[in-house]
Amino acid sequence: MMKNIEIKDDHLPLKKLHDLENFVLSNEFPYYYNINIAGEDDDKTDTFMFNHRLMIKNKECSSVGKMITDIIMKDITYNNILRSKINLYLKTDSLKLHRFHKDTEQENTKVAIFYINTNNGYTEFEDGTIIKSIRNRLVLFPCNLKHRSTTTTDTRHRLNININYD
Repeated sequence: MMKNIEIKDDHLPLKKLHDLENFVLSNEFPYYYNINIAGEDDDKTDTFMFNHRLMIKNKECSSVGKMITDIIMKDITYNNILRSKINLYLKTDSLKLHRFHKDTEQENTKVAIFYINTNNGYTEFEDGTIIKSIRNRLVLFPCNLKHRSTTTTDTRHRLNININYD
């Protein structure tokens, strides 16, 4: 595993995690169709996801953007939230691997990925390091590390929160 990847298991108290999970999985929480995952071609009919933008450049895109971002970033020192969003990948028959990418080209930016549920999906880095999607796990790494996401085959969905910050 790369030395500059930090993993924090059991990041949130269980009550806070449970409340967050119930909130973002309620039938009243909106998700938006996204055909483009990591710059993949729009003509691939089996590549899509849903997301909910929380914040862009320290401004809320959602009425709950700051609240949810603050819950995840509770113990993380940062100056600015460049982007935060919730990613929802639906179950697929076979595990779909997305393109390797950097979330941003902006220097000195970091990435936080918080896994809301456990599933057989994962985050993979270019060197082959795999971080499993485990409920209540937070992964922190520099944005210059290329990584990719996957779908899941063993649960209804794969749900995480992605935050870019400096």
